Amino acid sequence: MRKPSRKSPPHPAAAEPKAPRPAPSRPAKAEAKAPRPAPTRLTVPANGRDPASPAGWIGSFDQLFPATNDIACFRDPGGAIIDASEAFQSMFGRRTDHWIGIPFEQIVHREDFSTLEQAQRQLSSSPHQANTEVRCRTLQGWRWMLWEESCCRDTTGRIIAIRAVGRDVTRRHMAEEQSFILAQAVEQSPIATAIADPDGFIRYSNPRFTECTGASLETLLERRERIFRDAHPTEEAYQAFLRQVRGGHPWRGEVSTRSPSGDPRWESVQVSAIRNPSGAVTNFLMLREEITERKTLEGQLRQAQKLESIGTLAGGIAHDFNNLLSIINGYSELLLSRPDNDDRATRFLGEIFKAGQRAVGLVRQILTFSRKVETLLAPVELNQLLRELAGMLQETFPRTIVFDFRLAPALPALLADQNQVQQILMNLCVNARDAMPAGGTLTLATEAVPGRELARLGGDPARSYQCIRVTDTGVGIPPAVLQRIFEPFFTTKEKGSGTGLGLAVVEGIVSRHSGLIDVRSTPDQGSTFLIYLPEAPMPATAPGERQVLPPARVLTGRVLIVEDEESLRNLTQGVLEARGFTVRTVDDGAKALDFLDRHASEIDCVILDVNMPRLNGISVFQVIHQKYTNLGVIVVSGYLSSEIKQQFLDLGQDVFIHKPFRVDDIIAKVNQVLSARHPA
Repeated sequence: MRKPSRKSPPHPAAAEPKAPRPAPSRPAKAEAKAPRPAPTRLTVPANGRDPASPAGWIGSFDQLFPATNDIACFRDPGGAIIDASEAFQSMFGRRTDHWIGIPFEQIVHREDFSTLEQAQRQLSSSPHQANTEVRCRTLQGWRWMLWEESCCRDTTGRIIAIRAVGRDVTRRHMAEEQSFILAQAVEQSPIATAIADPDGFIRYSNPRFTECTGASLETLLERRERIFRDAHPTEEAYQAFLRQVRGGHPWRGEVSTRSPSGDPRWESVQVSAIRNPSGAVTNFLMLREEITERKTLEGQLRQAQKLESIGTLAGGIAHDFNNLLSIINGYSELLLSRPDNDDRATRFLGEIFKAGQRAVGLVRQILTFSRKVETLLAPVELNQLLRELAGMLQETFPRTIVFDFRLAPALPALLADQNQVQQILMNLCVNARDAMPAGGTLTLATEAVPGRELARLGGDPARSYQCIRVTDTGVGIPPAVLQRIFEPFFTTKEKGSGTGLGLAVVEGIVSRHSGLIDVRSTPDQGSTFLIYLPEAPMPATAPGERQVLPPARVLTGRVLIVEDEESLRNLTQGVLEARGFTVRTVDDGAKALDFLDRHASEIDCVILDVNMPRLNGISVFQVIHQKYTNLGVIVVSGYLSSEIKQQFLDLGQDVFIHKPFRVDDIIAKVNQVLSARHPA
């Protein structure tokens, strides 16, 4: 018969309202205190024999109870108990004479009455037997009982009693309940779960496992798939893996996989053995959890930590290193300008100067990558920028590389840092050139793209973007390398051929412009880099917009150089004196203020280094700003943080020059300051 619905039995201490006790099926006595008569004992005819014959009776119901002390009772067709075994009395309490006439349903949980009614219907039809599981109230509380019921009939076939033998199945029910809960938990678990036999063949997988693999359990069984087999190159390696897990060493790790749609992802995988009570391995359990988002966040954290470390390093070395480069490049430039150089000397000096300029570029890339270079936003026309850059690239790139320009017409000006956008284009084009050693086609394209089309990359649907597309027909990028191309100092080029900063710088610049990057590459077919920069409302005066000044007059004047680096101080002094300036020098800020206290009237312009011992540049400038308002100041630094620069700007200082500077640059800055003090 159908089992009752799965319900947990009430707590043993739970009290159920008692049903009113019915009148006993025996003669009532007039006096309450009269002795109770002996219980009525019914007899049952055997095998249709004559009930009048003594041999025709099996005997009383007591004689029908097995000798194994089963929990048993007899009840009449109406459901009232008419006899009970000793075991029944022990489980439910009280002696048999108490139970005579009590409805059997009085010991059954009311929620299981329908199950009793169904059993009664089964008993009334062939084969007149029923197995019923119901909750019964015992001395130990509510217990699940399995009652095996059969009918007793007289010679006419009439049912005269129902025999019920019970067995306590509470533990089985609890086990079934636990198994049911466990099965549902595994089925509904957000973690992909599979169970395999001792040879690794999958025997069960939950729906989440199907989502992860794209294969249903039926498919896995049909294919005879084995857990984690694809992670091992050979059968020997796989068997070694299974032996390890069997030996009590669960396997845990993180693996790079692909989703059913082919997208790369990361998963955390655990494989452990399931053992029976004797310790033998009966199954393997595999848990797979996607951790792509976590790995992405970890990568971003590592990148941020690298940026912080490199930024600290860059800021620390940039000043000193740029001082050295200023000296190397400055003296090289001075020597190159001498008319008495022979060809050999000119060539050697040229190589020194070029190496110095390359070092300048490397320092700037490090500062740009570590976000130590200020972003100056100004109107930028991408198409014009590409045309100008292409002219230079076509002159310097091998003739085997063909340029293909596909520029969208009428693109509006973009608010961006022109130097940094040039850096993006240069880095991408150089990488494209290196990817085509035998030549190929380098495509440079622009187009306008609505933000709603960039949702996959995190684009803002309310904004419009301008896209720069750089495509080559080179060797392409393998998938494993593609995941790492933006890591700082990661390079696949030969030692000495690349710094590993090119694409890291690109990513940093794009991030500072709130832009997006997409990369598409197929090995042996080429690569495409797509840079999306958001359009922005153009202010009347864009931040960082450079004013176009009239050509400065070539002037002479009196200059005070405040610089702690002796070689650089001497170089700058020599350059200015060669152009007719009168120059005085000091090597720290305190000496500068002392000099100005005595000779301020003899100075027109101060060239002020920022990072100096004793008294730094900002402290010196604050005094100059308050006491010597007629002095022009040029602030010089190998590395000027945005915070320090803002302090100067707040005090009204707006003339800066970065080390290492060219000879003509410092002359131009001095002329600019003097022109402002002595307008024509």
